Amino acid sequence: MVDDNKTNGFAPPIFQHVLRSNYFHTFFHVLVLVDASIAASLEFDHHLKLPQNKYDNIYYAEVVLTVIFALEALFKIWCLGFRGYLKRSLHVFELVLVFGTSLHIIPVLYRTPFTCFQVKYINTLRYHFSPFISFTLPVSR
Repeated sequence: MVDDNKTNGFAPPIFQHVLRSNYFHTFFHVLVLVDASIAASLEFDHHLKLPQNKYDNIYYAEVVLTVIFALEALFKIWCLGFRGYLKRSLHVFELVLVFGTSLHIIPVLYRTPFTCFQVKYINTLRYHFSPFISFTLPVSR
């Protein structure tokens, strides 16, 4: 008998339990909020700073967060198996974001149109919290 809910990854059961824990998901949701806050705090004044000097603390924070999100995707693939990981459309979306933000932090591509991948991480939060958002937002008539 085949159990569709059983994971096919190579991770031991303890790591699969970590993957299913609320703490794991909450930790990464907080990181997405931190990433969004960092992206929202970006300001540029061309009188004070030359465009060539674009590597600042925000760049290094984005590099660190991109590495953490890439490790999250690898951890999920290890726990679920590649096919199990790709079964959920949200995981496919996260994998595209990991590749896109990895391209985004390459120095030549930084602050180019690849920045859109950095902004799209907010959609993962919107996906998880959409039932709550629909009840809390006022309805305009």
